[in-house]
Amino acid sequence: MFLELYHPASRQVFRGKRGHGSEYGHVFGGASDYAGLAAFSGEPAVHLLLRLNTTDPAVGVTIPGVQWLPLLCAIRYGACNLGYRVISDREVKILHQGETKAWDGFPYDKYPERLPASPLVLEERAYDPSNPKHACFYAGVFGYDALSQEQFADLARFVVEEGIFDPDISDWETPDSYLREGNSLPFTQGSPVDDCPDPGCRNHGRASSLRTFAIFQEGRPEARDLWGPNCGSLQILYQICPACSAIRTTNQSD
Repeated sequence: MFLELYHPASRQVFRGKRGHGSEYGHVFGGASDYAGLAAFSGEPAVHLLLRLNTTDPAVGVTIPGVQWLPLLCAIRYGACNLGYRVISDREVKILHQGETKAWDGFPYDKYPERLPASPLVLEERAYDPSNPKHACFYAGVFGYDALSQEQFADLARFVVEEGIFDPDISDWETPDSYLREGNSLPFTQGSPVDDCPDPGCRNHGRASSLRTFAIFQEGRPEARDLWGPNCGSLQILYQICPACSAIRTTNQSD
């Protein structure tokens, strides 16, 4: 399982490992006992994908009056754009849901209402801006501010040598322009530009006002078991509003 949590201030990355217990009690899947998971009468609730204990410094997200951070996914609705607020450890409020009706037979017929529970541990993953592979892969989250001019030049050579930038087929003329304008890794379809889902927040309507704090993407061998044959390799993005702590979930696919 690929779950990564990002700390932009310290430029740290933490990766989740399912099937390994943690003293903090993080869980993948499990019981969806939150009130407020169903936004529309007669339609199914959205799914609880992960439940993280915010007392673990690896989570990097705090919400006033809340210990447990639920990461929701509207998979029955095509994994549509979903905005919500965590009210308490027992309640959420859906602020926005891009699809109002569940898709017929999606991801597959009789999809479970709850995902099988599995313990989860968060472990730090090395991020070294002087390593061109790291600098390239996390550019969409951390940018290049931590790189010296020499390190950025090394990175430009790296994308040419690795064939990531090919002037014959690229939309950009130079590796520098590709890195600054075209490279949005780890996002598969470009850096998100969403606004806050809460209409009452000052960041509502302000593009790119959210912070991506987590990406979930099941490994290819397991994606079919989790999402079924109709989803492919989904990348689920989690962003938080720095002004009001509302969360927006979107998806990208390769």
